[in-house]
Amino acid sequence: MSNISSDRKNLFKVITAISTPAIESKIIRAFVKAEWNISERLFDLNNFISANSKELILIITPDQKSINELHATWIVGIGIETDERWKRLKPNLVISPDEVETLPLKLIARMDEANCEDVIVGAKEILFLGTKGSPGTSTISWNYAGELARSGQKILLAEENIDGAEGALFFGFDDQFRDTSIFTAITIRPNYDLLCNPLVRTKNEITTPQNWAELRRKCQEKYSQIIIDGGVFDFEEDSLLQQYLLNRAEKIFLIGQDDIFSLLRLKLMVDYIQGLSSPAKITIVVNKSKANAKSNLQIKNQLALSGDLDILFFPRANRLFAECVRDGVLISEVKGSKAASQLALIKRLHS
Repeated sequence: MSNISSDRKNLFKVITAISTPAIESKIIRAFVKAEWNISERLFDLNNFISANSKELILIITPDQKSINELHATWIVGIGIETDERWKRLKPNLVISPDEVETLPLKLIARMDEANCEDVIVGAKEILFLGTKGSPGTSTISWNYAGELARSGQKILLAEENIDGAEGALFFGFDDQFRDTSIFTAITIRPNYDLLCNPLVRTKNEITTPQNWAELRRKCQEKYSQIIIDGGVFDFEEDSLLQQYLLNRAEKIFLIGQDDIFSLLRLKLMVDYIQGLSSPAKITIVVNKSKANAKSNLQIKNQLALSGDLDILFFPRANRLFAECVRDGVLISEVKGSKAASQLALIKRLHS
């Protein structure tokens, strides 16, 4: 008899794409013993189609090839963990062929472990992502976080913006983690470690869901909100951490400009996030805008946004933001009507 609950089995659809008959037979026996049905057996991974009706478990060997990117709740690899081919297939779990008879139990144990790591308690996560071309993602997220802190909330600004500016330096912190009474800036980007820490070899060793979960556990009850500067929305790299954050955030702000390429990318970003069925509230910010009311309406129509999406237009203020970065101050600390109008827009993002 199986000690895996029937609810758990019914939740997941299991599909295999195994090239070695002997290994496939062992996997089938293991799932039969666990009283867990394998829904489909594929001989060609190009025939794999992701279904939305159930959570998917895809079990594969490293020699499998697919012209499409694989999307499944869990991808399980059968083989040697150090096999270079896993970089392409990106499994969540790799076990050796000798262990496949225990695969169902190992898989459930890993799921339970992940669920324990991923409990969201306390602080809300607010994610900022931008198009390519320096649309102002970091500057807006810093000021958004800073104004919340000035209102008395305990705020963590977390930078996952690998190639962007240093928010910690902007706020006057001279190392990677420095507390004040209500505000913390932390740089989780690997620039410093890549230069100074011989144990860190690649960016991916730092910017991972596991590392974020560890940071989250330390911070979730200390802060009311965690503001994440996520940098450029990356379609090409398929960042695991970016995917992870998109599925967890309560609010997502997409930052772009009013040129045709940026607007096109904003539309693609919205479609992508909505395809994830994310419950997050999505707001588009068209920054550095030169548009008037008439052209703003044209931009809204061009983006073809659904009624539940908000869009805000921030007028061009390059000099103002450059001075804020240079002096390490928030917009609210700058006098003048232009700063006041920009501050009003930042505060609108809080609502």
